[in-house]
Amino acid sequence: LGHQVGAAFHVPHGLTVAILLPYVMEYNADPRPTRMAIYPTYGSPQSLSRYAELARHLGCAGSNDVELAQNFVKSLHKLYKDI
Repeated sequence: LGHQVGAAFHVPHGLTVAILLPYVMEYNADPRPTRMAIYPTYGSPQSLSRYAELARHLGCAGSNDVELAQNFVKSLHKLYKDI
């Protein structure tokens, strides 16, 4: 997405990726994705658990993977507002 959006609106790739990151994370963290056709041999979705693991390393609070991922995304939004 970063390349396409950046090219269409003349925004640097890194900035585009940073802007889109929390929204892409929210989409990918769905514990029951509706489409996985791109990777049919992919055993099960792992994004949620991986985001939760990163959230734990960053000190985000949460009692389960969903809460951890949500708080990770919230912390990104806060970071963006702060800078």
